Amino acid sequence: MKRTGRSKNKTFMRVYLAAFCVLLMVISAIQVQGFVNVSILRPEGTIIGFVTDCETERPIQGALMTLTYHDMVRTTLTDEQGKYYFTNVPECFCLKNVSANKIGYEGQYKLVAVYDITYVDFSLVPTNDKDEPDEPEEPEDPDEPEDPEDPKDPPEDPDEPDRTPIPTPPKDDEPMEGIITGIVTDSETDLPIADVKMILEYHGTTRTEYTDSEGWYTFYDVPICFCLKNVSAYKRGYKSQSQLVAVSEITYANFSLEPEEITDSESDSGIVSGGTNDMQSCTDSNINYLALSGLLVGLVVSAIGVWIYSIKKKNPK
Repeated sequence: MKRTGRSKNKTFMRVYLAAFCVLLMVISAIQVQGFVNVSILRPEGTIIGFVTDCETERPIQGALMTLTYHDMVRTTLTDEQGKYYFTNVPECFCLKNVSANKIGYEGQYKLVAVYDITYVDFSLVPTNDKDEPDEPEEPEDPDEPEDPEDPKDPPEDPDEPDRTPIPTPPKDDEPMEGIITGIVTDSETDLPIADVKMILEYHGTTRTEYTDSEGWYTFYDVPICFCLKNVSAYKRGYKSQSQLVAVSEITYANFSLEPEEITDSESDSGIVSGGTNDMQSCTDSNINYLALSGLLVGLVVSAIGVWIYSIKKKNPK
């Protein structure tokens, strides 16, 4: 009887482990397809480049390179070849700020989107602020009478308005919101496409617009920040496209859609496949729902398995 109970327990454990492995494989497959976004699997890239003198084109050694992103600041120095690199930089929608500074040169910075290996070179401009010797002043002749009025400097007219240029105050009210606009055309005929569904995604927000009769669309009041905005174009009979854009005061993002044939199954369901960004059809709410559902199923299965195993162990037949 003991052997029979042990064999049943072993069989149950094998079945439970097999079911648990299948569950993990299903969740992993969902993650690979992009329906569940797990931050631990976020890829990382490398920023690499050279810093040179813009006049001599020679490498600059010892330039201070600063990388800023996600409230994180990283620094490094260029080597004798003017080369620098940053590894383990997260690949995400945020723009990374890379700056180069060296005494005797004007500092520069660039906003870059990181993907795999990103090359960012700098060509610094010398400041030419060398200390030049001051010209010696001519000694004054004590016997020479002073001129009460210099003909080169005419007397000022009190009635004449002051023409001294007024210094421009610094711009503290820089625009915090911009515009994304563009035109959508057919890649074969170059004609504008009307009623294209345009989707703008940023900061967990999704906005939708449609192109007009001339193929133009516009998104107003888009925040200007370091984050890249995702703009997508959808139209039945065309392959969907998407672009990651950095928003300034006015940003142009044009699309040239490629026509494709609609199969019978697609015409019945109203779905157009083959787009360059098919994963966008799954909304954020669906992503969160699937992720939470997978986690809950895994926890429930594990809890039931442990509970049954404990009962079997306490009461062997």
